[in-house]
Amino acid sequence: MSSLTKYPSGSVRELWTIAWPLVLAAASTTLMTLGDRLVLAHYSQEAFNANVAVLPWVWTAFVTGANIAFIANVFVGRFNGSGAYDKIGSTIWQMLWFGLLLFIPLIPIGIFLAPHLLAACVQELGTPYLAVLISGVPLGLIGFCILPAFFSGRGKTKLVFYVVFSCNLLNLLFDSVLVFGLGPFPRLGMVGAAWGTVLADLVATVFWLILFFQKSNREQYGTNCWRFDRDLFLRCLNIGAPNAISAFVNFFLWSWILQVVATYVDANNFAAFGISHTVYTALFFLVEGIGQAVDTIDSNAFGAKNWPMIESNMRSWLRLSCIITTITFFVMIVYPKPFFELIIRRDMPPDFYPILGHMMLLSWLAIGAEAFSFNLRNMLTAFGDTIFSMIASIICYSCVVVIPSYLALRMTHDAASFLAIEAVSQVIVMVVFFLRYRFHWLPQFRSGML
Repeated sequence: MSSLTKYPSGSVRELWTIAWPLVLAAASTTLMTLGDRLVLAHYSQEAFNANVAVLPWVWTAFVTGANIAFIANVFVGRFNGSGAYDKIGSTIWQMLWFGLLLFIPLIPIGIFLAPHLLAACVQELGTPYLAVLISGVPLGLIGFCILPAFFSGRGKTKLVFYVVFSCNLLNLLFDSVLVFGLGPFPRLGMVGAAWGTVLADLVATVFWLILFFQKSNREQYGTNCWRFDRDLFLRCLNIGAPNAISAFVNFFLWSWILQVVATYVDANNFAAFGISHTVYTALFFLVEGIGQAVDTIDSNAFGAKNWPMIESNMRSWLRLSCIITTITFFVMIVYPKPFFELIIRRDMPPDFYPILGHMMLLSWLAIGAEAFSFNLRNMLTAFGDTIFSMIASIICYSCVVVIPSYLALRMTHDAASFLAIEAVSQVIVMVVFFLRYRFHWLPQFRSGML
């Protein structure tokens, strides 16, 4: 197996060298959400609340597709680790075909189903916004998941950061221009933020395609092997589909329960929930970037059958997860003022802030648990153990989150009850995934059965 970095395999330095560009790339990706919400928060509270209710449906489509699209990263890592470089380009092409095929169901969903997915209180503003974003999800997958996997799966993560960060700055610019109607551009309001995101996705896709088709990449990695490979396509689907199904069910239920939240709580309570969730989303890049690095390193190690490296890498990401939990505690609990000043409107009532503080604490507990569960899930994905992850995630979210949350919201009319239940569910998922690793995979690695 060729070394991914100059540092010892499985070390914290190796993990961080791979991870930090992905962390920054994930940070810039969250600017899509954070940028939209910051712009819309200054546009109107109604638009901000509508954004909070609408985006989960967009993430349902995006994350479902991404769980299959990111399998390109796994296969690129495996082929790179085993020296089968000529298969890498074809792998990316199979996922490009997958991304293009997604336009077929998602455009009709955006046109015809968008108003039926939203709570009545956010339908007017949310429907056109949702229609545009849902229809553009395949473009986002191609520009931010599939084509970048060609580079990140080979450990070339710095370039991923530079491109993704630049395109997200463009998204902020497009949002500001199209929402408020600057210069010759019309004032499009909330739907302008959706078009800004789609335009940024398009720029990212075009840039990646230019790099992907460079002569050196065509010759070494076969990036011009565009033909549909049924066997390779199905292999990617077989590994990615369980996580995709799990993501779809969980995000669908989450999106639905958020419509329940919007229905049963008042506007200020929902705004507090939206702000705490925005901070959570803005900081999740720390978890996501480390998780992608775990995927890259463990996929390469799995392809090379380097089991000691997997164990060493696990010790490394456990340390980084503890650091992430500490950082998020400081930002969310000790000193959240910078976020609040960016998002909170000046006319909020005094009793709004204690409610917000309570929700921030619950959101921190959730992200702290997810700092561990997300890495465990990515490690299992690198092993191809996605069916177990799918079953465990669906059972946990449907039984532990959705049903109790629905009952709690009807009784309390407080979004904090939903956040508390979500935090508990993340702890349960973390324990389940660890037990799977401890009692199923670890004995096989140590005995040399794999």
